[in-house]
Amino acid sequence: MGKGKSNQDYVSYGSFDPKAYINEYYASLTDENLFLLEFLHNFYSELSPGKSLLEFGGGPVIYQLLSARDVVSEITFADHLVGNRDEIQQWRSGNSGSFQWDDYLRHVLSLEGEQSTDDVAKKAEEKLRSRVTEIIECDAYLPDIIPHQRKFDIVSTHFCLECISPSKVEFCSFMASLGKHLKPGGYLVQSFIKNADYFTVDGLRFPVVNIDEKYVRSLLKDLDFTEIDLEIFPVEGAQGYDGLIAVTARNSS
Repeated sequence: MGKGKSNQDYVSYGSFDPKAYINEYYASLTDENLFLLEFLHNFYSELSPGKSLLEFGGGPVIYQLLSARDVVSEITFADHLVGNRDEIQQWRSGNSGSFQWDDYLRHVLSLEGEQSTDDVAKKAEEKLRSRVTEIIECDAYLPDIIPHQRKFDIVSTHFCLECISPSKVEFCSFMASLGKHLKPGGYLVQSFIKNADYFTVDGLRFPVVNIDEKYVRSLLKDLDFTEIDLEIFPVEGAQGYDGLIAVTARNSS
């Protein structure tokens, strides 16, 4: 689990390779990915359409938005790294060189009880592309974490905040900042890696603040979130963490 590792073992996000990250974690539909897709499907299937969504720190991936395509009318996709934003822009443009999320989309369609034919899958992906109205830079360390002060019906962030926080102090601050971008009664949907000091990409170790489900639940309550739904998926491996935490919560203000 990387306990006791020195800072010299870790690298900065200037070394982050979007394509290597996708290939390592999303090249196939692992049990981890199936867990995430089902959790997200269950969440979005309960919501009414017409929502606005902020995807914060979305990285170079779009699997987390597949189940949202019929619920949201617009998605602001925000990430700090140029390489990640470029990857999303290539996908949105239909560039053949971008990662193909076909297997993920077909699985989501099956969860929805839809046919997963080429034509149905193509139309579903085009719908999601049309929902991504902005691809912007964000920075959790700035007072204004995104360039405008809009509020959204849904704020979505996955495997981001724990990976950019040097300590729990910053993690708490980032969570509070995200909450400020929610409309009253809006929803927060998140995923984290559990009990990690690092995660790996192509053999490189990126630092992570160590959190677990009890901490996440307690923090959400302290930030006045309600209707907290939290699930855990245990993981055995050598990538620096021993589980996934998936959680949704509602803004009480």
